[in-house]
Amino acid sequence: MNKRQKHALFIGWWGSVPQKEVAEKRKEIIEKCFISPFIFRHWEKGNTEIPTFVLAKIEEIAGEKIFKLEESEVINEH
Repeated sequence: MNKRQKHALFIGWWGSVPQKEVAEKRKEIIEKCFISPFIFRHWEKGNTEIPTFVLAKIEEIAGEKIFKLEESEVINEH
């Protein structure tokens, strides 16, 4: 999965988080992924790639599978 795909899937989920839960989820991601709010904003804007090793932690926080691609969405990364 490339940077663009991870960002699109993350933002797709992030946009579905109820407004009353946004601050709590943001705080939990920052704490459990050991990042700063600055890095979180870069993930949110797509400026910085979300590392593969934190994808499972984000899904754990979300309580759902986020980072999955349909076969039709797989983009050749070469």
